[in-house]
Amino acid sequence: MFRLLVTSDSNSETGVADANLSLTANGFYKFIEEQDYGNTLNSLVIIFMCRDPELHFKQRIRYSRKKQKLYMDIMLDYQTFVIMTPEQRVSELCKKLLTEMPPIVQKYKITDFDLDKLISNFSYWFNKYDLIIDLSDDLKNELKLDCEKIESEEPKPQEKRKSFFKRILLRK
Repeated sequence: MFRLLVTSDSNSETGVADANLSLTANGFYKFIEEQDYGNTLNSLVIIFMCRDPELHFKQRIRYSRKKQKLYMDIMLDYQTFVIMTPEQRVSELCKKLLTEMPPIVQKYKITDFDLDKLISNFSYWFNKYDLIIDLSDDLKNELKLDCEKIESEEPKPQEKRKSFFKRILLRK
């Protein structure tokens, strides 16, 4: 029996956890897991990683032939997700799942695993519940500009410490 887990490791301001819950609602796991994809991959764990870039998280991928499990991180852009709407976040998670998961699974050349069927089932589900929205190029550029604006306005950690110490010194 095939098992799927899609979860996230993210800062709360990115909204990835809520988007992930929306993505996997309405019987998503039941629909995916009741299908037969072969018997050489029993479990697929996908973790959406969306952390502050200053923390320098790296993508992890682990495949256990013995346990027939594949664990993978799908890295998301922190700055972009902070400024997205909830619908855009869900849509972007769906797109990332469809584009970044297949090459990782293919890399391990898992015999007797029907990856095409899994991708097809993901696509069917996302379209059935209208989870994927297309962003126009203008909106993508607008999001990028907003992201750059936020980055330029945000004080650097060193500046934050300096202003903190200045406030302490001024109190005396």
